[in-house]
Amino acid sequence: MAEVGTGKHSYFALLLSLLIPGLGQIYLRKPGKMLLILIGVVTGLLIVYANSIPVMTWTDMKPQIKASDQNNVEERTVWTLKDGRQLRFRPRRTFQLSGWAQVLFFWMYGVVDGWAGRRGYRRPKTPEPVET
Repeated sequence: MAEVGTGKHSYFALLLSLLIPGLGQIYLRKPGKMLLILIGVVTGLLIVYANSIPVMTWTDMKPQIKASDQNNVEERTVWTLKDGRQLRFRPRRTFQLSGWAQVLFFWMYGVVDGWAGRRGYRRPKTPEPVET
């Protein structure tokens, strides 16, 4: 376990970051990095979710659209306006893959940062020399 203020590796923070992204940064007293990692992972998961609806099985994640059917792709209605117009969304597999890449990047960044193990701490105030 890393001591406060040392540059030793912290395997405990590494394990915490493996369990939940950002948890190792809380242990290392780095709340800014924890927030960055957590926002990155959650955003990536939202991108994956939005481009996977409805996913019932793993086969639903495979591209099932032929090149000739590109114009007949089903779009999802996100919002219907008062005048009857609709805001539509067409899921893309490339967005889904980029979301997984983002999740993996931020998660591994948190693990490596947790392993680096430099714990933040407050330095004690040193008294200023008194002139006589």
